[in-house]
Amino acid sequence: MMEQNSPRVPIEQLIYDFEEAFNSKNISLITSSFTGNGTVMPNNAPLVQGSAQLQALYKNLFEAFDITVKYEFEDLQLSGDLAVVRTGSKVTTIVKANQQKMLLENKELFVLQQEDQAWKIVNYIFNTNHKI
Repeated sequence: MMEQNSPRVPIEQLIYDFEEAFNSKNISLITSSFTGNGTVMPNNAPLVQGSAQLQALYKNLFEAFDITVKYEFEDLQLSGDLAVVRTGSKVTTIVKANQQKMLLENKELFVLQQEDQAWKIVNYIFNTNHKI
């Protein structure tokens, strides 16, 4: 368990808060986790950048799928006001159109930056390892 005063605690909390916002489909909280020009680089899809594109991405995603994600920390590197977090995740996805259920394992890389004494996501990159 991490010490409460460790500089890693707020970084880990951001990832846990992002997971909770994602699982509750709270687009406002999801996008507030990013810097103003934050990017998502999804598996087999174009780059998404900035608040408006992020809002559209998550709105479209949640309209088409019911998704639950659980992140597991694998590595955290911290240097000044930048941090890199590598995670693995288990993802349950249900396609709303046909109720098809997919179980996936992903790997992710979060690049974080401290802004106004709060950590924010600058880049979120992920891809699928395989279906389970």
